[in-house]
Amino acid sequence: MITQKLFFTSITENVLDKLPMLLGKNPKDTKVAFIPTVADPYEDKGFMETDRAKWLELQYDLEKVDLKNKDEVLLRSALKGCEIVYLSGGNVFYLLQEANKCGLKKVLKELLNQGVVYAGGSAGAAIAGPSIEPLQTIDDPSKASELSDYSAFALVDFIVLPHFDYGKYNIKYQEVLKGYPQFKFQPLNNNEAIFISGDDVKKV
Repeated sequence: MITQKLFFTSITENVLDKLPMLLGKNPKDTKVAFIPTVADPYEDKGFMETDRAKWLELQYDLEKVDLKNKDEVLLRSALKGCEIVYLSGGNVFYLLQEANKCGLKKVLKELLNQGVVYAGGSAGAAIAGPSIEPLQTIDDPSKASELSDYSAFALVDFIVLPHFDYGKYNIKYQEVLKGYPQFKFQPLNNNEAIFISGDDVKKV
């Protein structure tokens, strides 16, 4: 049985140098599918480009894969041969909308069962949980006008709260924790990451 591996961050560039040690693989020998689609609603995509630059700086074999205009067949083809699927930060509601359109949730679960690693930064980490409903005050749901169901990837049983304890999110996250007792949460500050390998969970 394949051990599923997941890597969640708030700001990927701050912690990405830990990933080779955790995976036990040389970045030069590791093909990464870099999914930038989540940044589409933003005019300034500098945060996504910074993410991409860090992967390249560490010499990962990076390939950009856009979710738009793809169905499951095209998506499987685009992700073929990748060893890590990385979803960068941006608007989590828009990301879920576009992921639903191309069948990413189904394809991801197939890939994880084949040993592919899921990595997510900020919104890419938050979407890995059971639902993004509690994040309505953190991100703007209006950026995803076609999204009606907030059920997310359910790769884990908790919802990552990225940028926890960071300025503008402080009060909002306290409201989230109080307002949604039915969910489990995993706060992450901007210098933390979580690496999951089967039942083994490490915070770095």
